[in-house]
Amino acid sequence: MNITIKQESTVPIHRQLEEQIKQLIWNYQLTPGSRLPSVRELAGFLRINRNTIARAYEGLEREGFVQSLGAKGTFVSEQPPTLLHQAELSDFLEQSLQKAAELGLTAEQYAIQLLAHAQTIAGAKAGRKILLVECNLPQLEQFRRELESTLPITVDMLLLDEFGSDKGRAIRQSLNQYAVVVTTFFHADEVKQWLEGTRAELVTLLFQDNLPTLLKLNKLAKSTPVALVCESEHGLANYRRSLQDAGLERLKLRGALLGQAEAVDYALEGARVLICSSSVVKQKLIERLPAGVELICDDRSLDKQGIELLRLKIVNQAAVGSF
Repeated sequence: MNITIKQESTVPIHRQLEEQIKQLIWNYQLTPGSRLPSVRELAGFLRINRNTIARAYEGLEREGFVQSLGAKGTFVSEQPPTLLHQAELSDFLEQSLQKAAELGLTAEQYAIQLLAHAQTIAGAKAGRKILLVECNLPQLEQFRRELESTLPITVDMLLLDEFGSDKGRAIRQSLNQYAVVVTTFFHADEVKQWLEGTRAELVTLLFQDNLPTLLKLNKLAKSTPVALVCESEHGLANYRRSLQDAGLERLKLRGALLGQAEAVDYALEGARVLICSSSVVKQKLIERLPAGVELICDDRSLDKQGIELLRLKIVNQAAVGSF
């Protein structure tokens, strides 16, 4: 995969979209012949510029993953490219062993050198930190676990509501300690505004399950009663806005916060679909779910391809001594 990382830019959004859709196709979450959301729908739901979505779709079409049928929409190709990571890995290992042999190293010596080098890099990375910003604590902690389990880096956390607090002001004054500031697309505008006047670089990541959720919601008929339960006011407001921007205002949506029992009961009354913003919400509501109500758990883990691009950015920064 040809990726160019620039110091002054964030992770390329269209690449994140392309790779996420590829994974959905490879995992059979998007089957051959299935229709993708329109550019308008996906741009509205993710609150991303329509040109970015169009660029991602064009890239996928060039690679043979999707096919545009004009006014009918964009569809998954009947025979999309297959995942060849294992073959690519085998080729890479064979080439690296050949290069090691040219340098006079046996396979065992090469393995020892490779392990020692990896440990040196890991040790050098141990002191690096990023700042993660989200709207509610459970999701913030979940995303921190995902990033720290994947990247050799320490993650500090900050809630959106803490921007004006002593903690938020102190962190803003010491942003140079962080490689980057990370948030999700739902909160990009808020975090950008908070970072104004600083030199901090913002990286915004997608959720892994954005597209499957949108596909399910697109199948619902007009005026379908839908209950939406989130853990925070920020999350509820952002989810409402995303559904509206995606053209899903045709649904009869009732929102509620998890901690407000009466509001949750009202939202569930007569609902045919319940959208839970996380597995935490699902666990607390599943026993109260009325019979016949479809449950959509939008448990938003971070997009794996986006995390990998973040890793490349951090490694690239370290290579040039950026922090």
